[in-house]
Amino acid sequence: MGVLRANLLGMALFISGAQAGIEIGETIRVSGAVQLWKGCSWLVTPEGHAFRLIGEFDSQDHRQVRMASMTGYYSHEKSAGRGEHVLVLTPGKAGRELALELARKSGISPRTDLDQPRSMLSPLDFLPPMQEKFREFALSYLPYVRDTEKKIVLRYARLLKARQEEYSYLQEAPEGLFVSVEEPPDLSALRQEVFQDEKRRFFLWNVDYRRFREAFVEEVLKELSPGNLYLHFSKRDYLLYLRLKSTKKAVFAFPVAYGYNPDGGHKLKTGDGRTPQTPEGFRTLEKTPFYIGRRIDKTCKPGMTGSCLGVQSRLEEDQFWVQYGMNVAIHGSADIFSMGTRSSNGCLRLYNQDAILLYELTQEGTPLIVE
Repeated sequence: MGVLRANLLGMALFISGAQAGIEIGETIRVSGAVQLWKGCSWLVTPEGHAFRLIGEFDSQDHRQVRMASMTGYYSHEKSAGRGEHVLVLTPGKAGRELALELARKSGISPRTDLDQPRSMLSPLDFLPPMQEKFREFALSYLPYVRDTEKKIVLRYARLLKARQEEYSYLQEAPEGLFVSVEEPPDLSALRQEVFQDEKRRFFLWNVDYRRFREAFVEEVLKELSPGNLYLHFSKRDYLLYLRLKSTKKAVFAFPVAYGYNPDGGHKLKTGDGRTPQTPEGFRTLEKTPFYIGRRIDKTCKPGMTGSCLGVQSRLEEDQFWVQYGMNVAIHGSADIFSMGTRSSNGCLRLYNQDAILLYELTQEGTPLIVE
């Protein structure tokens, strides 16, 4: 029996069909022990869930099984009148197609959007040295940020409903009750509650991120120059991608916190807690109106630490937040537990060490896309 040491995503949610926390054909990481039973290899998790292993692997080479399962595909098929969970270890597109085919044969309809990237950029959009490390990081980070966001939004909706009922005797709720210039204490408290539920996953993805970052510093960093780089921030992924102008390939992705406003939309007025986003139709390197302007290689003010990169826009309608050069900035933050959440006043927060690193990789005029 060989023990596989990896993180489990969708813990205790391996149930059939659309109710599953993990969708059919989805890439997953699992943890457990490899066992032989009735002529088949099985992966048994600490929670007691069993996956039948199929695909290209050597049952005696447990390291190979471990690496394959970290990028394997989940399926589900019916056997002897009951559901059976299958982990397809064949790598790449062939593995996904096999998982989906097994599901179809068992009469289960898989989701149709699984061919879309789970993140804005897939591992194949990265330079080859960084592809596997990004895959490992993304498999733990993306489920964390999306589950955390969902929980915060749901709790905020309940809070909003309770507030509206509380003030139902008024014709209009007091102005600024729910979103004000200063971050509402309610949202901060909600994030703290959710973080307590998710903190184990926070530390797990940070382990994968540290490995991803170390690989970048050791294998890629020395080959880069600020003049050949641009920035691409995905609100959905909570990631700031560093990309090459020449090939559009990504070389790294920084975890980010951005504007606290629960709707996650475009900035409309000063103090609305939103992060600006590039207008549709302008979200390319050649067309984006956003760029890095003023740069400060040290702490700007309390809450903006490490280094600060001011975000600028060439659009007239954006000038209300562009003034002074640092109204919206990319900067470091001492609030490390906020990474992967909506928690800033509109800026993009990074870990301090990441803000310092990014300062060295940018220059005045570096293009930025936000979507």
